[in-house]
Amino acid sequence: MKNIDLLKFQKPGRYTGGEWNLNFNPPKSTDLRICLCFPEIYEIGMSNLGFRIIHEIFNSQENLSCERCFMPASDLEKHIFTEKIPLFSLETKTPLKDFDLVAFSINYELNFINFLKMLEMGGIPIQRNKRHKPLVMVGGLNNPEPLEKFVDVFFLGEFEDRAFSFIEKIKEARNLSKEEKTLSLAEIEGIYVPEFYYQENSHILPKDKNVPFPLRRAYLKDLNRYFYPQSWIMPFTSIIFDRLQVELQRGCPNQCKFCQARCTYWPYRQRESKVVSERIRALYKTTGYEAISLLGLSVIDYQGLSGLLDEIIPYFKKKRVAISIPSLRPVKGTTEIIKKLAYAKKPGLTLALEAGNEKLRNFIGKNIDIDECIEVARIAAHLGYRHLKLYFMLGLPGETTEDVVSIGDTLELLALAYRKEKGFFPQVNATISYFNPKPFSPFQNYGLEDKPSFDNKKNTLRKRISKNKFMKLNFSDFDKTYLEHLLSKADRRISGLIEDIFYQELKLKDSFLNIGSWRRSGQKYGLNLDLFLNSTDSLEHVRTNQKIIQA
Repeated sequence: MKNIDLLKFQKPGRYTGGEWNLNFNPPKSTDLRICLCFPEIYEIGMSNLGFRIIHEIFNSQENLSCERCFMPASDLEKHIFTEKIPLFSLETKTPLKDFDLVAFSINYELNFINFLKMLEMGGIPIQRNKRHKPLVMVGGLNNPEPLEKFVDVFFLGEFEDRAFSFIEKIKEARNLSKEEKTLSLAEIEGIYVPEFYYQENSHILPKDKNVPFPLRRAYLKDLNRYFYPQSWIMPFTSIIFDRLQVELQRGCPNQCKFCQARCTYWPYRQRESKVVSERIRALYKTTGYEAISLLGLSVIDYQGLSGLLDEIIPYFKKKRVAISIPSLRPVKGTTEIIKKLAYAKKPGLTLALEAGNEKLRNFIGKNIDIDECIEVARIAAHLGYRHLKLYFMLGLPGETTEDVVSIGDTLELLALAYRKEKGFFPQVNATISYFNPKPFSPFQNYGLEDKPSFDNKKNTLRKRISKNKFMKLNFSDFDKTYLEHLLSKADRRISGLIEDIFYQELKLKDSFLNIGSWRRSGQKYGLNLDLFLNSTDSLEHVRTNQKIIQA
């Protein structure tokens, strides 16, 4: 690779590698070489706990060297395309095309174009039938079909428990043909090799009876068996979540009908509090972070949370280290948790309510005690929090104008409870997303409302809170929601369209977020994009560990 002066680019620490606590095995000539990639910039990729977990697992194995690569920021991306320099790994600056396996972690549909860009910049043919090496693998997706044309191997589900058999298989097959490699890997639960399947109408079927069918998502049965990462890489530059992250649970015990993650990460599992406490202390001693996040889909439901906090807070309070948890679901006991965490002053509290009234919350399965919400607002005032942040959705099934207005009613109710305690209103920030009926959720067969309908609801809600100057509404971008919904439900017929959009992005600089471009490309391929929006037929071949009951 040509020498490149990284100091000429913004935040060169994104590309240097060599961070503190990095566990890296310099490659030997006989080693299997893997590059683990993330289709976002370094600051986002290194904030992803799953990416860190897989990186450490790979680098814990003998005769294997795993490096990292992230989507370059716009200045380096432009330089790579202009100067025809191949995209390279952080650790040894090796071009992506020279690895044995290039493995991508993709958990967001709108990163598909970045994924193709990284292949292109790395000197790798984007179509799988036009390359022999490296093998391209993707994990993290619930619907892999839109990328069928580009990916050799998908992994469906949680990788930890299958990682070691995967590594052994790929080492054994290193010198075999691509088809022989993928046939060997297909024996592992969670592995999906799209080449071995075909599409008939909207259904995916096996070409051969010897390949797995239906496919099943893998999951880690015992969270206490593995606890990665065991060392925490310390970036040289600030990242999005610049704190220690410790996973308490996977899955969720609640019954929210709009939630995809509950079904795809089923069953609900917890780590033992003793194991969590030991790992937090060990990781802290090698990082010195001043903030620690306890992670999970619904941390407030972690059994033993109060006891865990009682055990770790005295230790970290002395060291002035803050403990935090993600957005709260107001239930009995929530206020006690807030009080325990209040030793480390934070500007605000975050609550996820999703709907403005009890009727709609009950329908969507979001069980919340409104009296507990009011008590949370009162306690927030008493403890000195000045901001309340809340999450809601518009476009839920059966939603009426009254339901939309009730979001404003709830915001006002909580603000008044705060003022009654404090004497003034808090700053209230409400993030309003558009209901996106993802596959593998009980609401998967509902449709996405159109933009005029959402615009009317936005205006109704804005009018309802217009007199409250202390309130701010932040709405999702409809075009992004539409494309995310489309790509979460489309089948492999859309692969050619994605490739078309990718080249438009490269050559015409036309943003891939332009819905008009997608519709025009759809006409070119004879695809009516709206037909995908209410269909989940293309995912009948993938099984989760929980039967999905349609709502």
